[in-house]
Amino acid sequence: MSGNKRIDIIVLGHEASLSGAPLLLMNLLELLQRQDSVHIRLSVHRDGPLVQAYAKYFPVLVLKSADYGREKNIARKISNFI
Repeated sequence: MSGNKRIDIIVLGHEASLSGAPLLLMNLLELLQRQDSVHIRLSVHRDGPLVQAYAKYFPVLVLKSADYGREKNIARKISNFI
């Protein structure tokens, strides 16, 4: 990517398990993150073992985490993330 303009990308994933699609997403986002002008944030619907790996590279918001039933305001959680 050329120029000094920063590109913000919010990516939505369905889960963070060790299965095919989440692993592929991890690899693709790692490649994108290597660009200095790219800033990635990831939101995943369900928690899983890849969340810690994702978090090494970019901010992660898990919508359906272990405390999902106790979450009072999911809209605030998303708003604070972006």
